[in-house]
Amino acid sequence: MPQTQYDITQQPNDKVKWLVDVRSRQVWQKCMTVGGAWGYSSAMEDSSRLISFAGIKRMLADVTVRNMSLLLNVGPDRHGVISQPVAHLLQQTGEWLKLRSEAMIAVDMID
Repeated sequence: MPQTQYDITQQPNDKVKWLVDVRSRQVWQKCMTVGGAWGYSSAMEDSSRLISFAGIKRMLADVTVRNMSLLLNVGPDRHGVISQPVAHLLQQTGEWLKLRSEAMIAVDMID
């Protein structure tokens, strides 16, 4: 089971403080939220207040080279509905991953 990395401080421009070296032999989990809150917030309705698509791509690349998994929280509303801006962001990410999945999966530890 992956260990959770608890330092998830998000800094300006989606720069994240990392505690894990590149190519760590331990499996860690990076926990992030798209809108700054772990539950629903009004930020989920405003795409300018969400993490950028470029930020998600950078995060995925960073966790991949560090042998990490990414838990990306989306914070649905009280009815379990994900807002349109968040759904669009997830669709963009899914399309990007579909085109690059072979490269993401092929990353392996180098001795």
